[in-house]
Amino acid sequence: MSFLRCLAVACFCLLAPLSCLGAVAPYMQLIGAPGAAPFRPGTCDSNAPPPVVRFDADLGPADTYRYSTAVVTPYFFDDEGEFNVIWNQDATLFISPFMPSTGAQALAVLPLVSPANWYAALGRVPEHTEIALRVAVYDAGGKAVAASRISWDCSTGTILSREHRGNALGSSTFALPVVEYYNATLDHYFITWAPAEQANLDAGNTPTRWTRTGFSFKAYNGFREGASPVCRYYIPPLLGDSHFFGRGTQECTSTGQKNPTFVLESSDFMQMFLPTTGVCPAATTPVYRVFSNRGDANHRYMTDKAVRGQMVAKGWLIEGDGPDAVVMCAPQ
Repeated sequence: MSFLRCLAVACFCLLAPLSCLGAVAPYMQLIGAPGAAPFRPGTCDSNAPPPVVRFDADLGPADTYRYSTAVVTPYFFDDEGEFNVIWNQDATLFISPFMPSTGAQALAVLPLVSPANWYAALGRVPEHTEIALRVAVYDAGGKAVAASRISWDCSTGTILSREHRGNALGSSTFALPVVEYYNATLDHYFITWAPAEQANLDAGNTPTRWTRTGFSFKAYNGFREGASPVCRYYIPPLLGDSHFFGRGTQECTSTGQKNPTFVLESSDFMQMFLPTTGVCPAATTPVYRVFSNRGDANHRYMTDKAVRGQMVAKGWLIEGDGPDAVVMCAPQ
């Protein structure tokens, strides 16, 4: 199937039900800038830099699948220069040629041309226009078998929607490192997998300094079969000015009920496996948790029992299930 014919026929199926795709798809998911709500602001005109868009993908061996990017908007301009909404349809600003991709890639940066190419015929779109990036994946015969779409406000960069169709697994299969930080001023620990948060902490863009401890474990940043969501609460200053990571729906719900002043930042910040009577599934690593037992509540998460012993010696309390007090289980 030619590229132009794909635009008229195959690409129509990209936003249709999975039955339209009719094939076992490869995996592709646009995730934007992980851990940060906005793209770069100000992508409404041709002078703007391209947004940084990351993706997880597994498109198999060389020449098995190809992909193409398209920049679209739900608006079009009429003869008077005004724009109107096209319901259930995108107006295409730019489409790239086919691009090859080999093997599995985690948090890779998607190559994008500049907005000057997007707006070659327009120059710009109105402020706060929704702009979308769509990546379509094609098999060797040119049939569209998967797609991922992410949209944002062109003025603020705020992500407005994400959609994935035809993916074999539906969301990320990559386990990402959850990095631990320590703040000596507060005597607090903090963990995050999000690159944007890590970059902010590493750059020192915080009131007090956070440094990496050198410890980490892995987690999933999206749905994983058999895993459970881990929520993230912010504990307000009067109670600790820190964060709590609750494993599973039950602990997350009970934490919010018992602590109504806690702020639920995410009900699914990451996904981990849960132990059964304190025992982790095969091919996973036990994660332990200790509590500071102070007015400024803080928790520390670790996989090293010796480190846990050091914290207990300082007066921190062990939390967890079973004889080994395991809280959750990290993928290896």
